Amino acid sequence: MIKEKYTNIERIIAKIDNDFNPDNSDWIPRVGAWCIDAMHQLNIFCTERKKINLKVNERIAYTPCSIANTNIKVYDKYGCEIENAENTKSCCGCSSTGDLTENIHEEFTPDTIDIIENNNAANAPDYLLAETLNSKEWPGRYRINEYNYLNKQDKCTHNFVLIDCNKIELNFDTDCITVEYDTIKTEISKTYSCELPLIPNNGLLIEAIGYYCLYKMLCRGYKHPVFNLGASQYGTNPYYIWNNLKEEAKRATIIDAQGDINDEAWRNSFFNFTFNPKG
Repeated sequence: MIKEKYTNIERIIAKIDNDFNPDNSDWIPRVGAWCIDAMHQLNIFCTERKKINLKVNERIAYTPCSIANTNIKVYDKYGCEIENAENTKSCCGCSSTGDLTENIHEEFTPDTIDIIENNNAANAPDYLLAETLNSKEWPGRYRINEYNYLNKQDKCTHNFVLIDCNKIELNFDTDCITVEYDTIKTEISKTYSCELPLIPNNGLLIEAIGYYCLYKMLCRGYKHPVFNLGASQYGTNPYYIWNNLKEEAKRATIIDAQGDINDEAWRNSFFNFTFNPKG
């Protein structure tokens, strides 16, 4: 029989009901939050890669949920990756929000333009080029265009900054971006009618989470005929059992995950060796 990689909250509820036989159902709505707390302590959430499109308004985009992680990728509407401002040199010395970007036109006074033109742009940044515009509506006005002819390592780039885990600030104008990030793998729970994290299907982990939930039940004043928090015996104090099991459960879960990666790598290697033409 093939072992499923993940299980759900309903499995934990069924285990608690079967193993500890509580005489009420007051604890059931709280199991979801307790399971999340236990996995937070062990840092063993199942994750998946997610990609979403976001609208940008005034160089700001908001995500529907928190995306705080170190593996975030941001792309413009053409599919080009946008660099994180914290990982790259700031745009020509400007702030992270960027005051000077491609295709941004800014009006300057004639005196300013005269200084730039008379000094052969010696006093102007390398990315600016002066133009004199004459028309019937606006005679004798000047415009400054950004002109990128810097060295490759100094060239202005498009950057983003992640703020408050759900706010992305850009240093250029656009109407949309694509964000790719790691998120917790979830499933719609029939019990709670909402999305809840999936639980790695590891026997030690499920056992440990069951005792953690029983410990939380006793913390709320629930009286159990066998288990209690004042017991000195490890077999009847769920808090002691949880603490004894959690590190072993964490290691076992990590080993299971590594086994999945190794199995996939072995299958890929076997396929390449067997079916790819030999050089």
